[in-house]
Amino acid sequence: MKAASIKHLRFGLIVALVSAGCGDSGANTQPRLAIDAAPISEGGGAIAIDGSPRGGEDGPTPDSLALPGTDKGTGAAMDASGDRVIDATVGKDTITVAGTDTCEMFLLAGQSNMEGNVDPALFASLLTELATPPAATRQTRLANSLNNWYDTWNAGYAKYAASPAVASYQAGELVRMQAAGLVGDQLAAPRDDVWCSSEKKGGAATATALQPGKCGNGFGPELALGHYLGAKTTAPISLVKVAQGGSTLEIDWLSPSAALANGAQVGPLYKQLATRIKSLSTDATVLHPACAKRTRAWSAFVWFQGENDTFSSTGGATAYEANLRHFIADVRAEMSAPSLPVVIVQVGFWARTAGKGGPAVHAAQAKVASTTPGASLIVTDDLSHFYHYDPAGQLIIGERIGRVLR
Repeated sequence: MKAASIKHLRFGLIVALVSAGCGDSGANTQPRLAIDAAPISEGGGAIAIDGSPRGGEDGPTPDSLALPGTDKGTGAAMDASGDRVIDATVGKDTITVAGTDTCEMFLLAGQSNMEGNVDPALFASLLTELATPPAATRQTRLANSLNNWYDTWNAGYAKYAASPAVASYQAGELVRMQAAGLVGDQLAAPRDDVWCSSEKKGGAATATALQPGKCGNGFGPELALGHYLGAKTTAPISLVKVAQGGSTLEIDWLSPSAALANGAQVGPLYKQLATRIKSLSTDATVLHPACAKRTRAWSAFVWFQGENDTFSSTGGATAYEANLRHFIADVRAEMSAPSLPVVIVQVGFWARTAGKGGPAVHAAQAKVASTTPGASLIVTDDLSHFYHYDPAGQLIIGERIGRVLR
């Protein structure tokens, strides 16, 4: 078996195309992408295409990854669970592996629930219960922590939103997510392959490795989203967040085409969002450090807003559908990505029932998501009834966004 060529050398990984067989027989076998765990000069492993899981002489190994095709083709290597591991294009003598020279960027925008505004003490309590045996009582203990918080936090301020049924459901979701490896003590530590930047109205953006308290108030959906996405790709990820509590689509986020249709001014937060989008084509200081020397590409836009429009006294709720359609079209235009995936996080129980315009905004978001190509809806009616989603709710929302995108 011989190596035909080496295409990439990145982060200690050698990517090579090798041919099976002896001499010049030229026998064609189905290429497979295999990971050789043997250390190499930079301490990594070798990724190779060859006619068997690894070298053809040692027989199948559990770390082999199938790639469709013979001499050439395009495919996605999958692990045993069917999850995408790496994208590759195979030529006769080369293999090009996606993710070695790209940086994925996700734009996140909205109001206070996108900022976060979770109670760090409740988050710490949930992490403690997740780490404490026995597993058989874990869901009950998590639900008790949630119920106790709603009953006692800030002298009972959140008690109106208490729901034992919701607490039990969210606790069960956390247990499921823990079993999947998504939640646990790792959430409290910085994640170096995923960075997040956050800025408020008129403020400067700051970026850091993804961790609670460093990308907003506590954390929003970006925490679980970042961990979910980080497990699905080898490329560095940047979550770019522009959010402001108490903001409206009707005024603050009003986009140029909506402003033209309404005879109004473009919103200040839309202007800030557009400025941030444009800046990232030349300025990588608010992105993952590895992005500076990589091709930067927008992967999706996540919109988490609407609560304040439900209380509008000037028609913000009834105009929400039209304004949101304009907004999405204009954001895609700013990114030069007319088919960019868009995720709309729908307002939940509190906004749907507290504000007079709640049902209108709730329905508008669902309609726009179902009739806009490339758009998806994240339903949150089954989560926290508080006006700010609790830590469990934010983690669940983040995972739901990730599952829609990957």
